[in-house]
Amino acid sequence: MIFHEEVCETLTRGSARAVTDPITCENELPKDPRSFELIEQLKNTQAKVSLFELLQISEPHREMMNQIFKNSQIDRNISIIVFTKKAKIWSKEEVITFYPSEKPSKDVIKLHPPLFIKVETFDSTVKKSLIDGGSALNIATTHLLSQFDSDLLPLREETTMRVKGFDDTLKKCARIITLPIKVGKKMLNTLFYITDGKPLFNFIIGRPWIDDMEGVESTLHRCFKFYFERNVYKVEANEQVAR
Repeated sequence: MIFHEEVCETLTRGSARAVTDPITCENELPKDPRSFELIEQLKNTQAKVSLFELLQISEPHREMMNQIFKNSQIDRNISIIVFTKKAKIWSKEEVITFYPSEKPSKDVIKLHPPLFIKVETFDSTVKKSLIDGGSALNIATTHLLSQFDSDLLPLREETTMRVKGFDDTLKKCARIITLPIKVGKKMLNTLFYITDGKPLFNFIIGRPWIDDMEGVESTLHRCFKFYFERNVYKVEANEQVAR
């Protein structure tokens, strides 16, 4: 049976259905009416092809796969077991999702507690770190910074920035500082504006840090989730501080 070149080319490329052009291949199509029925059937039949079969018959797919492996940093001595685990990670697209089972009790939800988490800086744990998606700045307090060895803290730059507090009053930020903030396995150098006084928090972690962390906070589910090395990690709220 004679097939048009386009049909054969499409099939060898691993296409799910054969395509013919009756105008360009009119003289090449078989005369038997039953052949037309077969071609029409092929055009409307979806093909289920395994990945191995697809790579066997499709040169473009083989080239794409080779390019992926060339661009990947893979040890030639890697074992099959380790490679299989890594391949599952590469092929898996993690999505940040919040589940109903993660919600706390109704009594906790009624209180609408703030979302405090624990972060690390200079190998010390800072408990009163408030995640605030409504804040355009990251705020640190002079009270907190005074507890660290001055030799550890980087040089603080002066600024004329003023921030509006929760009581709607303007507070002057005398300086700004960059601190290493670690949550879980992920560490970011984060810019903070320094305010005076001893408020109810040590850090206010705003949108700049949330975006840099590629994270999403949920006051309803009482946690913060973020991407790191193609995986999603979760940080629970520090409920003792929140209450």
